[in-house]
Amino acid sequence: MVCLLIAACAAKAPPAEPVPGPLLAIRLANPVQVDRDARGMAHVYAYGMGDLLFAQGYETARDRLLHMEYWRRFAYGTRAQLWGAKFAEDDGAKRAVDFRGLATQNLAWLDQNHPRIGQLLRSYAHGVNTALADFKAGRNGLKRPADLDRIEKDWWPEPWSPVDSLALGRALVFSQNFGGDMELVVYACKFLMGAEKFHDIFRFQPLYPSHILEDGAPFAQQHFSLASDGAAAHALPFGPTVATPLRTPGNRSYTPEQRQVIATALAQLAQASAQLAGRQRPGEMGGSNAWVVAGNHAAEGPGALSCNDPHMNIEMPSRLYPMHLTDLARGGNGVFGHTLPGVPWSVFGHTDQLAWGITNSYVDATDLYLEVPCEGEKGVLLKGTCVPFVTRDETILVRPDGGKVADSKVQSKKVRWVPHHGPVLNDLVPPLIAAALSGQGIVLSARWSGFRTDSSEAVALDKLLTAADLDQGLAALQNFNGGVMNWTLGDAKGRVAYVAAGGWPQRAQTAKAQPPWDPLPGDGAGEWTGIAPFAQVPKLVDPKKGFAVTANHQQGPQANDNDLTNDAVYFAHFQDLGSRGHRITKRLVELTTAGKLTLDQVAALQVDDHAQLADAYLPHLLPLEATICAASAVQCDALGVLKAWNRRQDVDSAGAAVFGAWYNHLVREAIADDIPAPLLPLGRGYLAAIGGRTIAAWLRTGSGATAWWDNASTPKQETATDVLLSSFAHAVDQVASHYAVDPAKAAKPAQWRWGDLHQVRFKNVLFDELSLGPLPTGGGHRTVQAADYPVVETDGAPAKLPWLTTEGAVFRLCVQLASPSRAVQALSGGVAADSAHPHFKSQAADWLATKTVALPWTRAEVDAAAVLRVQLAKGLGAP
Repeated sequence: MVCLLIAACAAKAPPAEPVPGPLLAIRLANPVQVDRDARGMAHVYAYGMGDLLFAQGYETARDRLLHMEYWRRFAYGTRAQLWGAKFAEDDGAKRAVDFRGLATQNLAWLDQNHPRIGQLLRSYAHGVNTALADFKAGRNGLKRPADLDRIEKDWWPEPWSPVDSLALGRALVFSQNFGGDMELVVYACKFLMGAEKFHDIFRFQPLYPSHILEDGAPFAQQHFSLASDGAAAHALPFGPTVATPLRTPGNRSYTPEQRQVIATALAQLAQASAQLAGRQRPGEMGGSNAWVVAGNHAAEGPGALSCNDPHMNIEMPSRLYPMHLTDLARGGNGVFGHTLPGVPWSVFGHTDQLAWGITNSYVDATDLYLEVPCEGEKGVLLKGTCVPFVTRDETILVRPDGGKVADSKVQSKKVRWVPHHGPVLNDLVPPLIAAALSGQGIVLSARWSGFRTDSSEAVALDKLLTAADLDQGLAALQNFNGGVMNWTLGDAKGRVAYVAAGGWPQRAQTAKAQPPWDPLPGDGAGEWTGIAPFAQVPKLVDPKKGFAVTANHQQGPQANDNDLTNDAVYFAHFQDLGSRGHRITKRLVELTTAGKLTLDQVAALQVDDHAQLADAYLPHLLPLEATICAASAVQCDALGVLKAWNRRQDVDSAGAAVFGAWYNHLVREAIADDIPAPLLPLGRGYLAAIGGRTIAAWLRTGSGATAWWDNASTPKQETATDVLLSSFAHAVDQVASHYAVDPAKAAKPAQWRWGDLHQVRFKNVLFDELSLGPLPTGGGHRTVQAADYPVVETDGAPAKLPWLTTEGAVFRLCVQLASPSRAVQALSGGVAADSAHPHFKSQAADWLATKTVALPWTRAEVDAAAVLRVQLAKGLGAP
């Protein structure tokens, strides 16, 4: 082990029982010890929460200084000042949302109502700024990160503030829960397709009927069982189309030409809204898996088992940052978890007493409003009164290509906010596009439950760290009151729970009267009556089956009949198609029935690559063997590969290569030709999910679906069989062409390899030339090991090979709460952001190989694992 001196170096812990310093740590009140393990992860030991969060800020800046700056600029809309014009439009869109303004008001509210939180946020900021000062001075072992010079010689980030941390936290939840982009896609499609046609393709009914809640839980009618949700679970009775009509301003009618203009503009607005939330395309809200298993089913109980793998864009460095924090004044082993660099505490993680996981709930906490402008478009009507816009003139600095930061050009942008709703979405796009909408009377605003100044998510994170059991964990989450997220909780006593915590809108009208996936009237007829109290949000405590699973699928069974207008309660619209939730639940039922679960077993489930879609779709293709074999020897061999396939999508699988290609072509040929050209590129990756629901439903019935199989560009009336056969032929041709350099391999599907076709690129968001890959990876569309990939190119043509997965697990973490607890993890990349750092990509290989590593937890384990020890001296602080 290497020992570094900052002021003094000790091989052992600081002196026993020092007096903990204040919550507001401007300087360290006591020495802080930081041990680094072989993968570079920091294990921080401090006396008192003030010193601990100061040290968290210091060490985060040590590893992620420029990464923190990137995400701060992402939230505030200032990336163009460093990275140029490619970010100028998105910077303007960010100003419309004004995360900085919301966070500034939120900090003032926290200072008034939760002063502890304001002090701890400032302690974290002081730690960051002390590291920044040490970097500048070359002091205490910190040297200027090499990648800063890629921005500009002598350039440095501005000091950190508590407002920055709150803004980043809000932006993170926004990225997972804001649904405005998908609702804009719905609106655009209805303009060009009509309501009936749209709803026949964009169905609510999932492929698998799995849902989270069970008997006795609020709002649920049934619970998962293998009898009702097993091998044939995808064979739901066909849910007939329930179309909700297109809502237009004042029920206005439009010509076909006007509809085309409106839909094209809405499509661009949907794309801008997606980028606003950090997504590549609308609807790609990110997935995630999380589950907890009660201690009576755990081999190392009595504590619960907990697993979590959040799905986001795969980046280098990984978007989330791991750290182990221990307050020695409290005793115990502290908290290990992940957070967005710049946000203190642990957003995902575990202590000795409690483990928690988070996934995207897809709960509909967003509404679009068709506003009625008034007084020369200076405001909007609300119940007959003209309410003025809150208007801001924003200045956007754009660095010229090849120029210096100081040479940045000024762009001006005016943004408007509807006081009772939120930002005017027309302001997200360039003026000509905005004018195309407003010229047709369409002015849209967005209301999201996270647009609030009394947000107390930071209180929730702080309380989770000290929660002694499940009940205290649930009590902590009463403070999570912004956007709605799924939370799983398990405690050391073996109890487990699920809760969809956050700001649940209470709408005055039912989903039947005013479908919330369509724009609501902005004149006061579609307002919220409030936010649901925590006692009323869906939750599942001590589930009868002994575990709780959340994988972005539905909370209850409302969508199983494809009708969201006939239920007593409304949760969400386009949630996951249920494949991951079903697979995880099915495996946990099997494993708990067979015996008690080990940590290794639940960790292996995180990288389960079983193709649930193959279970649903191959039974429709395999009976066509005679026709396929008569058409082509290569097609016949490819079908033979599918017949023998174990339905795993691992990198070496030939069956995965054949199926992965066929499913892409099936989706494109069945539904892509029915989605108008301006809208098709919006759903490049999401088409796989749309098709997963829709095509299975069409195959289950001939009623009202025959026309959808027909390709209008041909004189023939195509049938389902025609599309199954042609898509398979085109898939085989595409893969064979990919192997054209090796004709022998091209003609032998048994030698095809999934990893040759399906790959991942670890994108460096700071500098693209530092990205890693593409590299082969397993999983596929809607597998537990998340690895979706595009179906089409932006012009609607089949997606080109190799396919790059659009998301994956930022980390995989499984915990067995015990005495002591054990945890295993895989991280997508490394802990450091600087490309010259040895831990810039040191964990990528294990992540690709689906390996996990054991995490040191107890003080003895950390001492044994430490390869570097740093002591932050008492009195350390920015000059």
